[in-house]
Amino acid sequence: MNFENLAGRSDCDVFMRTELKESGITIIEEVIIKNSEVPYSLVGALGGDGSYAKDQIQLKNFKLNTVDSLKKYYFSFIFTRCWYYWSVSGYVPLEVASKLYNDSIGSKYVRVAGHCGCPRPEEWVLPYKICGKRVIDSYHIDTQSGLNLFACEIKRMLDKG
Repeated sequence: MNFENLAGRSDCDVFMRTELKESGITIIEEVIIKNSEVPYSLVGALGGDGSYAKDQIQLKNFKLNTVDSLKKYYFSFIFTRCWYYWSVSGYVPLEVASKLYNDSIGSKYVRVAGHCGCPRPEEWVLPYKICGKRVIDSYHIDTQSGLNLFACEIKRMLDKG
């Protein structure tokens, strides 16, 4: 089942918190990001200094102009909520991206570069390598099962180091 459309919903944080908790994604509260179609005050995060623990952390009154600021300084993967999907910013190695795509849920609901045609990840690797690896730098995720799958694979990758 697809996510609820949260555009303009003042209660969006309630839905977002539930979705992130189910996936075991760290919740960062009181984040202020301007000009979002979904008026959220929290984001999800994985990676970085132990941040993929299931416990919620808080950065009080942390103001950002862009999600990239949060990713650059604190976490490897940032999850922000859009209308009816999660947008993920972070470097996913091609091997992990291929594993996600080869899963029946991943090939339909975990979209490389947000592409509605659900192409294979090889078509969307960055033209340069990050830490010697070919990577995808963004995803859109349409369902809770897709978010759970993505979080599980990313945590597995982070645990391996």
